[in-house]
Amino acid sequence: MLLLKHSWGDFCAVYRARHAFRKWKKDFTADRAAIQASRRVETVSGQRAFSLLWQYYVKGRKRFSDLPW
Repeated sequence: MLLLKHSWGDFCAVYRARHAFRKWKKDFTADRAAIQASRRVETVSGQRAFSLLWQYYVKGRKRFSDLPW
């Protein structure tokens, strides 16, 4: 988009930043793995295993009583 607006300097800056980030990203692989390994997954009381938006728009369940409890 920047290139289409003739913002050549901005385009070059964004390109260089993205390229630098790609080279820098591999330094975080071990940290990300450690964080994911220590992560706890807990269920929240009252949380349901379905999406309200999916139920409303796709399944057509318009009333609260129509939800799959």
